[in-house]
Amino acid sequence: MQLKPESATLYRAAISLGAQEAQLIWTRHAGFIIMNGFLVSALSNNEIRQQTIILAVLGLIALVLNCFWHILNYAGWLYQHLFYRSAGELFDSEIGLLTDRFRAKDFKHGGWIYWLAQTIPIMFSLMGIACVGIAVSTCIGIAASCVIGASVWLICAVVVWFVEYKVIAKQGAIEPA
Repeated sequence: MQLKPESATLYRAAISLGAQEAQLIWTRHAGFIIMNGFLVSALSNNEIRQQTIILAVLGLIALVLNCFWHILNYAGWLYQHLFYRSAGELFDSEIGLLTDRFRAKDFKHGGWIYWLAQTIPIMFSLMGIACVGIAVSTCIGIAASCVIGASVWLICAVVVWFVEYKVIAKQGAIEPA
């Protein structure tokens, strides 16, 4: 198979963009871990935990922060796949390139690394809901605060799902030529 210089240049560019997106995923991961570390550190202070308004605000910050993190993870993995698929589509035959397997049009997120990476923002968001629940429980009781906390978390989960699978996924969809 004869490789045209233009195709080789485009291939290298697409591979570089995919690798850069992978690096961005893990850079964001480290940044969000640090931000959540600050929240955990603040919550370990007994004086802060005694102030229900600050506790509720910190909980809401943790919830929103981790919803954004989950969405950014999804988008990063999707765009990484799209860059690799663009590289793989430059060649008509299976020639043993790394990107040959990315030609599938029905990309679905998966694999242990992806699911474990997505579990971390979920766990931190549950910490945020616990803070909100504890803060609200002083006013309305434990049972009602648990229901409110679970409801808020489920609403946020639905919003995150909608943004990921209905907005971002549709923007990243590439129709066959």
